[in-house]
Amino acid sequence: MYGFLLNMWIMRKIDEEKVESYVPKILTRHEADMILATPQGDEYDIKSVPSTQL
Repeated sequence: MYGFLLNMWIMRKIDEEKVESYVPKILTRHEADMILATPQGDEYDIKSVPSTQL
């Protein structure tokens, strides 16, 4: 479930409040903190990565 929620976070499909709502039922505190520390959106857009890093 962690991977799915991480992807939802990156795609901006869930917000911080939603992630927090899964603790402790689905996620541990550590997993939620890791998700929230992950940048969202544009930083993972392939167009923004220099071609030297592909």
